[in-house]
Amino acid sequence: MSRLIRAEFRKLSTVRTFKGLIAGAVVFSLVRFTMIVVSAGKIEAAPLGTAASTKDMLLAAGSGTIVFLVIGVLSVSTEVRHGTIDWTFLATPDRWRVLASKVAAVVLLSAVYLVAMGAVLVGLTAAVFSREGIPFGAVVNKEMLAVLGGVMIGMPLYGALGVGLGALIPNQIASLMIPLAWILVVETLLPSFGLMGLMAWMPGGATASLGRADLPGLLPMWAGAVLMAGYAAAAVAAGGAAITKRDFT
Repeated sequence: MSRLIRAEFRKLSTVRTFKGLIAGAVVFSLVRFTMIVVSAGKIEAAPLGTAASTKDMLLAAGSGTIVFLVIGVLSVSTEVRHGTIDWTFLATPDRWRVLASKVAAVVLLSAVYLVAMGAVLVGLTAAVFSREGIPFGAVVNKEMLAVLGGVMIGMPLYGALGVGLGALIPNQIASLMIPLAWILVVETLLPSFGLMGLMAWMPGGATASLGRADLPGLLPMWAGAVLMAGYAAAAVAAGGAAITKRDFT
């Protein structure tokens, strides 16, 4: 099993498409961080040095969460589309093991990314605070670290969700567009129709709970983690059941 995970991780860390997506996640996080710093204290944005703005600065590490959902989908659908999945299953006939190795590799990659990006953002936050004469330790406390912990739970689960959807939905374009449309369009519109209570039970609501977002009706952080884990587990289970029955030859 460890060989399978290493092989899948090598694919994710060396194939140009995945390297480009990871670079995009880095850019999203840095742009988000910069926007928070630049807009701090303007209009209705919280000033620098407050708990609200600091939390947003650290949460920028999770700006690439959807990117890892896409990476998870592509880790399966790209092989299906190009027919290389045939060789994978010939080498490892147990399709559940293959799917499990893909989930493990995406989760590992997201964890490595988050540790690195979290360290970068903490360093940048300390640099900004030093420039402004704000005591770093007075704001970055256990609450802030809990927020980073929530991001480190949410992003890997989104990656696992993507793997499950990539296995479940046979068409690559559909497997990409359906979850993106749901998260970016459907869930975004729910509060506009007075369905904020329903929003809390969606993947986006679970993610907001993990980031301790200041929104009404959200679940506690632990419940958001359980809910998101449930979505990821259900997607992987459904995807595994579908891919074991599908004929790729």
